[in-house]
Amino acid sequence: MTNLFDLTGSRAIVTGGTRGLGHGMAEGLMEAGASVVIFGSSDKVEKVAADFRAHASDYLNGAVIPVDGGYLVK
Repeated sequence: MTNLFDLTGSRAIVTGGTRGLGHGMAEGLMEAGASVVIFGSSDKVEKVAADFRAHASDYLNGAVIPVDGGYLVK
């Protein structure tokens, strides 16, 4: 199905990318070739980014950049 959605050269920001739907969307976007920024408010952001990078050979052109939302003023 990734042939239908070639996102090579595209960039995406995924909020809630550390779990659930956000995690699935981030993974799908990377599989389609997009560079993905994962935004999350948990301490899992770095771990999820590391997991994606560990499997980077499975993705053709994807990259992942973690952003910890815990630094935001509420």
